[in-house]
Amino acid sequence: MLSAERAVATVKGLWKRGGDKAKALQTYRATPLESDYSPAQLLMGRQIRSDIPQHPATLRPQWPNIKGFRRSEKQAKEDQQRRQDMWLTRERKTVGLWYELLERKNSEKLCTF
Repeated sequence: MLSAERAVATVKGLWKRGGDKAKALQTYRATPLESDYSPAQLLMGRQIRSDIPQHPATLRPQWPNIKGFRRSEKQAKEDQQRRQDMWLTRERKTVGLWYELLERKNSEKLCTF
């Protein structure tokens, strides 16, 4: 699932719970991601006020380290791709072995009269 599709699904899930839609979006934008930066902080360079308890010092404008953020995001994507490739390789080997056993079994059935 693409990140944009994931974001839309998250927002729809927030809205289905009911309550104030604007407040739900504000809370979502203020919640830090895996990179320890919130979407609002990446966009505006500061945390936004919300119902999430925060230390007042975190509300001061301070741009995140964009180079470090991009490097960590790139590393995370490469790690995810490597894990997926390992899983697919293992899965292909398993499926290949299964087909090989199935073909061997079918050939034995065809040879016996």
